[in-house]
Amino acid sequence: MKLGLVMLLTLVACYPTKEREPQVIIIHKDAYPSVQKIAIIVEPRDHPLLVPIVQSVMRVLGDDWKIQIFHSVTNEKYIQDSALRADIESGKVYLSKMLVENNISIGIYNSMMISSYFWEQVLGEEVILFETDSVMCRSSGIKLSEFSENYDYVGAPWGTFKNACYVSRDDRYNKWRVDMSEPTQKYSSKPIEFFEAQVGNSGFSYRNRKKTLEILTNYVPVNDYYYNFSSDLFYACAFQHSASGSRVPSVEQASHFSVETIMQDAPIGVHKPWLYLKTDEMEKLEVACPEILILKPYYLEKGHPWGTK
Repeated sequence: MKLGLVMLLTLVACYPTKEREPQVIIIHKDAYPSVQKIAIIVEPRDHPLLVPIVQSVMRVLGDDWKIQIFHSVTNEKYIQDSALRADIESGKVYLSKMLVENNISIGIYNSMMISSYFWEQVLGEEVILFETDSVMCRSSGIKLSEFSENYDYVGAPWGTFKNACYVSRDDRYNKWRVDMSEPTQKYSSKPIEFFEAQVGNSGFSYRNRKKTLEILTNYVPVNDYYYNFSSDLFYACAFQHSASGSRVPSVEQASHFSVETIMQDAPIGVHKPWLYLKTDEMEKLEVACPEILILKPYYLEKGHPWGTK
């Protein structure tokens, strides 16, 4: 089968249907062993920040953590020929190829994030997810274990943004249904429950893989599966509602894990705070988390503000 046809079939499989879970086919470079702790990034582009951010995250996390890069057919050589070569050869960095070319849409990314198939390809139990607009802060006095030992899902709180979601029992699939607007049609006699989810954004986040798979077994987004939809909001609502003992921190607690809209002096990581924090807060954050300077030239060149006035 020609590669172009494989790409087409793979992209078709990403679209949500009732018959199968949305997914992008993934092939691991080697027969990597599963580990306890892993940090993952999904990046199909030859992104100039990919390698320096991965290197920075490795320095912060140390030897106990592996890195798993979900890359595309297109940027495979770019990564293998990069400064990560030695870490790839040593087994510190795992390479997992998505059978897609170039970039993927936000819809396909969200579909991947709510796919059991994707999380079954994640080769660790304690999972940090980071992106090319996030970094970890080496000088943070907060231990990552304070979150990994006490919570199942943590992301930067959305601050004053209160994201409404509705959870109801959908007897068609014997699952809980998560809607972002009040359902106009009920599929169960059980009452609809309303939540205001505030924790949290997945751009820099922690989650327990086993609990994530449990959520995906028991919950389904609006319209059976969703596309062009916020996967982190789905998880925030589902984890908050979950009766299986899922643990999610408060807004105050989560703000010490990741800074996005709420300033903290010594977070574990940050996710594009320059869009939400004031300019003077960004100056303080540069001192508290100098790793953010890795991102600054690129995003300024892209026309992003570096803090609000």
